[in-house]
Amino acid sequence: MNLTTEEKQAIKAWTNDEYKEYRSIKEIMRNEYNGSLKMIYKKHTKVLLNLFTKYPNNTNKQTLYRGDVLEEEYQKYLDDNPIGKCITLEDTILSFTLSKEIAIKSYTNSDKIKNKFTPTILYTLNKRESVFLDITAYSKLPHEEEVLCNQGVRFMVRKIEEKENNHLIYYLDECIQNRN
Repeated sequence: MNLTTEEKQAIKAWTNDEYKEYRSIKEIMRNEYNGSLKMIYKKHTKVLLNLFTKYPNNTNKQTLYRGDVLEEEYQKYLDDNPIGKCITLEDTILSFTLSKEIAIKSYTNSDKIKNKFTPTILYTLNKRESVFLDITAYSKLPHEEEVLCNQGVRFMVRKIEEKENNHLIYYLDECIQNRN
C-alpha cells in the first residue's frame, strides 16, 4: 500500500496507544462521540473506511488472531454463539493481528481482567474473502502486526475449544453468504 499523508495520519490516530484514539473513532462510527475533537475523528473515520475500497487485501490470507475479554457471562456467550452461527464481533472497524502471541497479550494484559476466572477469548480467523489490511508499516505500534477489518464483516463459528479458567478459543471463517 502506498498511503497518502491523510491515510497515514488516520492510521497513526487509530494505533495511538497513549490516547486510545481508536475508542473515539469507534464512538464516531456508533454516533456516540460528543467530544471536542469530533470533526477530526469524523475525518479519520471516513479515511479509514475508504481504505477498504481503495486498497486490496494485503494479508496473503494468513491466519489472523484477536484476543479479548468477554464482557458478558461465559455460558451466555457460548449459548448465543454456537458452532455454525454467523456472528458480528463488533459493529465498527476492528483489529486483528498476525501474531497469536500479541492476541493473547491483548487479553492477559487487559485492564478488564478482574481475576483469573474473568472470561477471555481468542479468535482464530482462517478463510475470508473481504479486504483485510495489514497496517504494520504505518502503525505507531508496529510490533503488534495489526490488521484492520471493515465494519459489518460477519464470521462463521467453525469450532470452539473450552479451556480452564473460563477461556474460549473460537475458530472462525468469514461468513460470506450472510454478510450485511
